[in-house]
Amino acid sequence: MIPQIASFAAVFVYQAAQPPVVIQLQAPPDPWWKWLLQFCLSGVPVGGGVLVAWMAFQWTKKKEHEQWIRDRSEAEWKDLVQRVAKIEHEIPVIIKGLPDHQGLEAAIMCVLPELRGTLFVYSVLESSGYIEKWQELLRYASGRFLLMTGTNRAVQTGTLGEPVSLEDRERWDKIGSHEEVKIRTQFHELVAELRALAHANLKR
Repeated sequence: MIPQIASFAAVFVYQAAQPPVVIQLQAPPDPWWKWLLQFCLSGVPVGGGVLVAWMAFQWTKKKEHEQWIRDRSEAEWKDLVQRVAKIEHEIPVIIKGLPDHQGLEAAIMCVLPELRGTLFVYSVLESSGYIEKWQELLRYASGRFLLMTGTNRAVQTGTLGEPVSLEDRERWDKIGSHEEVKIRTQFHELVAELRALAHANLKR
């Protein structure tokens, strides 16, 4: 009996001397949406920088394109004004004396293709009615203007084919002068309008 008690006591002492057993419980894995959220948040600084850089690039590209269009528009306006001004300086020379005015008609006609051939300012010329006004000037120059001034030239030079009184000569001289002043005035108004259109368009 005593040996059994001693055996039990030894076993008890041995068990008491062993370190306690600790049971560790593992936490469940994080849900997938939490990983996705962490991934997105970790990319915000990089993605934000890329977005800002892209927006800056697009803004710069837009400004450069607008400046390019403005430069081309300015060049077209300058060419048109110079081309028309050249005709303006020719008008006083053309209407002196008793010329046939064919040079004036040709000069006005040559401007039309240049007006229609513009690329960046055509919409302004068309919407403002400027091209139509130039066509009206051409119709007047090649129609009534040539008829009246041509008749006056024939009357003054005696090539009308019939006798002309002094009174008729004076009357036709006034008619011819009136038509010359009229076309000069209309032309100068169109030149001024062209310059005004150019200034208004370039200020935008």
